[in-house]
Amino acid sequence: MTRLLHRMLPWCGRGLGMWLACGLPALAAAGAGEMPAQPEYVYSTPLRSDVLPRAVLRAYVQTVDEVHASHYAARASHFCFVQQSASDRPGAVPLVWMVWYEDGRIQSLGDAASRPRVGNELTPQEEGRMLALAKSLRLATDVVPTLADIAGSSYLVEQAWVDRLIGHCRTLGRKVTLAAAQKPRPTKPGQPLAHSPVFRNTH
Repeated sequence: MTRLLHRMLPWCGRGLGMWLACGLPALAAAGAGEMPAQPEYVYSTPLRSDVLPRAVLRAYVQTVDEVHASHYAARASHFCFVQQSASDRPGAVPLVWMVWYEDGRIQSLGDAASRPRVGNELTPQEEGRMLALAKSLRLATDVVPTLADIAGSSYLVEQAWVDRLIGHCRTLGRKVTLAAAQKPRPTKPGQPLAHSPVFRNTH
């Protein structure tokens, strides 16, 4: 299971290597007072196969609620998926990012080829849970005004990068609205609970 997780999420739990894999600025490797050259990123619309299925998103939200004692599953959530490529690495497989607006979270889904490769090896519940437990960017705590403010951290990112990613996601990304989970309806004795959630996709 550990090997499968690292295939699916190659940046999970690897500190600085996580952000290097995601193509983010790595200031920890720069000497004192040095500012490394930053690549230009190109954003595009990901394939539909690179957008998380509804069942995976449901498990993702439910896991976040369990871990953080939040209640996002009880209301609608809005997600956006965008693809990012680095201009200094022609031919490299692009990365896919997921923005979850309600929780203020940006999650890397790894390279654009990773989901189809492992999609049949995990249940939607397993995939959603593993992704929710992996490292993500929190807009409230992991974003700083400038590159200089990162000060060697392997987890902080610059506000300008976040603004560009979210802006391109709004114009180029694939949007998914996950409706609030429906409460089970009362049933007669012996009948199964009816609790099928309702989803709505927008693109």
